[in-house]
Amino acid sequence: MNRRRGLILIAGGLALLVTIMAGSIVYAGCEPDWNAAYFTPAHCEKYTTVEDTFQAYVAALGQDSPALYNEVLGYDSHTPTADFPLYTGPSPAIEKLEIKGDWAFAWTSNRWECNFRRVRGRWVFWPEDWRMLVRQSMGW
Repeated sequence: MNRRRGLILIAGGLALLVTIMAGSIVYAGCEPDWNAAYFTPAHCEKYTTVEDTFQAYVAALGQDSPALYNEVLGYDSHTPTADFPLYTGPSPAIEKLEIKGDWAFAWTSNRWECNFRRVRGRWVFWPEDWRMLVRQSMGW
């Protein structure tokens, strides 16, 4: 009886593991609900480079501006103004930038690690979340 129970637990654990991994892969492939208002020709010109996008990201944090932050993201984050993080430290600069296709990764002078992605003709800031961690671990 104990051997049977052990096999059932192992099979259940493996099924759970497969379900979690499959869900992670599906979630990693999901796209945010891009806001078309942030992909106008003016926005594409404003966010032409990763450096431009990074500067807008820092400005959004320094101005305590969820609206500018959403513009840098390219979608509405629905972050409440009360929870928005105000950054008051020194203005960071990009020290190292790696661009691979439509993805970019920047290391900054204040030890931030920032992810960016080219979407619909412009760069967007891509916050580090579960989706980003799964993509990085799979080499996407």
